[in-house]
Amino acid sequence: MMEKRDFNKLVIDVGANDGILSSNSFNFIELGWNATLIEPITSQLNIAKINHENIIDPYNDGSQKIIYVPAALTEETDGDIEMAMGRDSVQMENFRINTGIRRHGGEKVVVVNGISVGNFVKAHNIPKKFALLSVDTEGTSDKILLKFLTLGYRPSFIICEIIHNRIPAKRLVRILESKFSYKLLSQMGWNLIFEEK
Repeated sequence: MMEKRDFNKLVIDVGANDGILSSNSFNFIELGWNATLIEPITSQLNIAKINHENIIDPYNDGSQKIIYVPAALTEETDGDIEMAMGRDSVQMENFRINTGIRRHGGEKVVVVNGISVGNFVKAHNIPKKFALLSVDTEGTSDKILLKFLTLGYRPSFIICEIIHNRIPAKRLVRILESKFSYKLLSQMGWNLIFEEK
């Protein structure tokens, strides 16, 4: 990936969870890339910070910037969002209540800060071109991804979790290929991996 092109070594990790197990940014952070991790469950974001303590800016030269954003990304609106926290902290499958995901019972409901993609990119000065966008938002990944692209953001690579999404995977692939000039590189588990053409 790194050899293929010269790009802004920035990872945007939406739904970063603990920053390791259910996150696609850890290895890039370890390589010295900049990253912005967005995670609405504060306890998981705090674990990510701890998990990253010893790998960020190892030379203490200030060259690596990692930002942790305690929020849930939305398509359009800011404000409080109800989320169900899964019973199993290992799976880390937390989701917005109004996405249509069937609840299994026993989930704890919490209210988190929601920020629209548009306001997020403005607040954090996200460049239009960057290396990797990873979206894992349990039922809204497709909508969040398409909002980034509709706003003109063009990551070189995209990882998008497809479980629970409203748009079927095959249709999402067609949309990214025909409307936004991305090609599907692979599917690994529930993740689709795209490269900008």
